[in-house]
Amino acid sequence: MKGYYVYDIYQANEIEEWNINAEGCIAGTVRLKSYECLFYCESRTNGGVMFGCEGKKVLDKVFREARESSGYSAVLLFLCSVGANLKERTKALDHYAEVFKKYIDINDRYLTISIITGNCVGGSAYLASLSDFVLFSIFDGNLCITGPKIVESVMGVNYSKKQLGGYDVQAESGVISAGFRTNSECRKYIDYLVCLSENEIIDNRDPVVKLDDNSGVFDNKPYDMFGIIEGIVDEGSLFTLYAEFGKSIITAFARIAGKYIGVLANQPLYGCGAIDCEASEKGTIFLRICSKFNLSLLVIEDVPSFLPGKEQEIKGIQRKGARFLRQMVTLNTKKVTLIVNKSYGGAYIAMNSTNLGADKVYAWPDSKIGIMGSKAERALYDEDVLYLEDQLSAAANLERGSITEIVAPSQTRKKIAEAFK
Repeated sequence: MKGYYVYDIYQANEIEEWNINAEGCIAGTVRLKSYECLFYCESRTNGGVMFGCEGKKVLDKVFREARESSGYSAVLLFLCSVGANLKERTKALDHYAEVFKKYIDINDRYLTISIITGNCVGGSAYLASLSDFVLFSIFDGNLCITGPKIVESVMGVNYSKKQLGGYDVQAESGVISAGFRTNSECRKYIDYLVCLSENEIIDNRDPVVKLDDNSGVFDNKPYDMFGIIEGIVDEGSLFTLYAEFGKSIITAFARIAGKYIGVLANQPLYGCGAIDCEASEKGTIFLRICSKFNLSLLVIEDVPSFLPGKEQEIKGIQRKGARFLRQMVTLNTKKVTLIVNKSYGGAYIAMNSTNLGADKVYAWPDSKIGIMGSKAERALYDEDVLYLEDQLSAAANLERGSITEIVAPSQTRKKIAEAFK
């Protein structure tokens, strides 16, 4: 149906539209593979709808169906709104409040995904951000609490739509889970997340990268952690979230031997992989999602520390780091850690250490683990550098019980797959 994005990505025979007779909004069910999902979709005609009693009427039907049935896999919101209906005045805001309350209630039970393909302004932007995932059209999406005209009238500053709510801004802010370029890519993402939430088992595929025993040689140079991740997980299974936010940490879904898991990894390409405030917040959000969908977790470490310094202290690194640590502890699924190069200080603890609750902690043979690196420790204590290096070694940490096993890079995929069986 023209103007409704749900019909752009799904075939008419996959959609059952309800007869609600609302203006600018439709709802119903859509079948993805063997799963049935509820959907609400706003028309993209004339830049989107003004939200008010019509939108609330349709969403009430969706939420009522979600509460009364347990047979659905997800609730999909295809949002395209210019904000509250000015003609309805405060009543439109009251409608938003009721919708927020009901959406939060069903969010505990269902996978919720918002898809932004045009304007999503005001209360609708908050509605989108209450979802588990926000999928965003890189070329056409616009997500902000207030549009350019209002910003200029109130603040006297002239911004474009792109500067306020475009992909670059909202991806960097961490609001967007993932951006898509085409209709088929959007559908692929939705299908992936639905299968993940249902813990569907997919056929095993060997990794796209083959790790060999030279993979653990780093020579103190930055490298891309995705090269290691893709040597462990099933080919074609990696789905990265919040790619432009908190870049020193990677949050992604993947499969190992056909089974969906969460992957949390340091990214040495940015800040040497140190965990800053944004990375802490990103990790906390991701671990909460893993907890909701009961996903096992693979943690891959190459981390020097939580990022120190005045700027991070002002931003609340203590508080945000503690929330990240708390969420790691409360994730009550199987958790496996792999240390590939180094792991120091509080970051060693927070990134799923043995005594924090890891089921297994593996380390590559040349990895270093301790309170701090040998150079920093030598600045405090005039110890022999060879002695310090020895105390930081994987072998010494195996003796202490801080790690479970030393694993060669070439055997890593096999060992981790066994741990998640």
